[in-house]
Amino acid sequence: RLDRDLGRLCEQAGEGARVLVMSDHGMGRASRFVVLNNLLLETGFLRLKDDPMTRLKAFAFRRGLTLRNVHRLADRLGMAKHAEYKNVYSLDPILKKLFLSFDNVDWGRTRAYSFGRHYGSVFLNVRGREPLGCVDRGVDYERTRDELIEVVSSYVDPDLGRPLISRCLKGEEVYHGGRVDEAPDVVLLPMDESDIFYGLSDFGSNRVWDSTYRYSGMHRDHGLVIATGPGVRPEYTVCGAEIVDLAPTCLHWLGLDVPGDMDGHPLEDAFADEYRRSDPIRVT
Repeated sequence: RLDRDLGRLCEQAGEGARVLVMSDHGMGRASRFVVLNNLLLETGFLRLKDDPMTRLKAFAFRRGLTLRNVHRLADRLGMAKHAEYKNVYSLDPILKKLFLSFDNVDWGRTRAYSFGRHYGSVFLNVRGREPLGCVDRGVDYERTRDELIEVVSSYVDPDLGRPLISRCLKGEEVYHGGRVDEAPDVVLLPMDESDIFYGLSDFGSNRVWDSTYRYSGMHRDHGLVIATGPGVRPEYTVCGAEIVDLAPTCLHWLGLDVPGDMDGHPLEDAFADEYRRSDPIRVT
């Protein structure tokens, strides 16, 4: 269907037009949610308070009072269209009162927590950065992070009989810039790429992993780039393209110079030999 639609687009653009399509990510099958805060709770990096309300909410949580099960019930009743977005983001303060949440976490004894969806973003509870941080920067930080990486990497799920995590990336391996301190301290990658990290609530399910619902697919790291038109090499597979290559490629095709300080570079390997000879890339 996509091929047919792109064919119609190219026909409408006309013979002399170049058409370039690039996605910033790919897509693939989704089969399981991984609830990282439950994994951190199970391995002792995250701790709950010991007050009566928390014990009551934890008791109800273990017996199925979870946002995931409420969504499942709403789905069966035909009331759940986009419920996870409408409810979680607009009613979050109310949901935190009803369900087990970060409100019930003992931050003075919690060394790590997860926040964010799809990727396994884990933050250490750093003193001076988080409001109730207990992990000191320096030696304590590195020791805690190394311990976390070792524990979650070696965790084998009893039901699946295999690890859930394939790689653990330290924040500085992924992020850079003036606001890097706001980035996750560890980014976890799933062993099965069809596993996605649940981020719709603090504790969405009472299991470390659960089957997905209302998701048949989810993002992948690698997207695609396709092009056609004058000067484009036919039947050629573009390899190693990055999204920052889009702008310099378009500038060149528009007959303009490419700024020398621009990120990325024109996708020269996608150009036909005759075109490369007649229209060389000009860098200013």
